[in-house]
Amino acid sequence: MSKHRMTPEEHETYKRSHPYEFALDEEEGKVVREMAEFVRRRKRWERNVKDRLRHAVRGEALDDLDDMSQGDDERRANREHGNARVHKARIKDLEQYED
Repeated sequence: MSKHRMTPEEHETYKRSHPYEFALDEEEGKVVREMAEFVRRRKRWERNVKDRLRHAVRGEALDDLDDMSQGDDERRANREHGNARVHKARIKDLEQYED
């Protein structure tokens, strides 16, 4: 898998659509926020799974817990993690132009 590097034309396009004074700081902030959201959603998903298992082991009926919300938490957590990876890669690309 080849790694794509930002071309000068792509950098100019990025600067037009992201008019940040300190682009690296903005991208780093995005990574921090997305990773925090990833951790929060992943913990909530794990807590829900543990609750379901605890109920199942006790033989208790599972209240109509919404399976979709379980899947949504996991999907959203994975999406946040993916977004963070993209922003980390963008930081590396921006560093070559910002220095």
